[in-house]
Amino acid sequence: ITSLFFSYLGYERIDAFFALAITGFIAYQSFQIFRQTIPVLVDAASLDSSEIESLAVTIQGVEACHSIRSRGRAGNLFVEMVILVTPETLEQAHRLTEQIESKLKEKFGQMAITIHFEPTEPMK
Repeated sequence: ITSLFFSYLGYERIDAFFALAITGFIAYQSFQIFRQTIPVLVDAASLDSSEIESLAVTIQGVEACHSIRSRGRAGNLFVEMVILVTPETLEQAHRLTEQIESKLKEKFGQMAITIHFEPTEPMK
């Protein structure tokens, strides 16, 4: 409609200008979307593994942790890790899990966390 209006007024080339402006806007928005989604598409780590490890080992009973993976973005984070603990009961292990989850959520916000326990000593 705008093109017809300007054509009527004698500005036939204004249509090309508006087409270029709209094309530029679409290209800019496409780049912004691509820039925001590429880390998700390549499953890039969201958080520093050493920072997660340093928080986890501050919990009494956690000897070490490894195989730390994080992905997602703020408000929708997923963390997986394996922690090494001294042989303990399941109830104590569950308490450790809750403490680690609490510390990570306090520092990084809401996230889904998967923790796998392994004994520090080989099972007999």
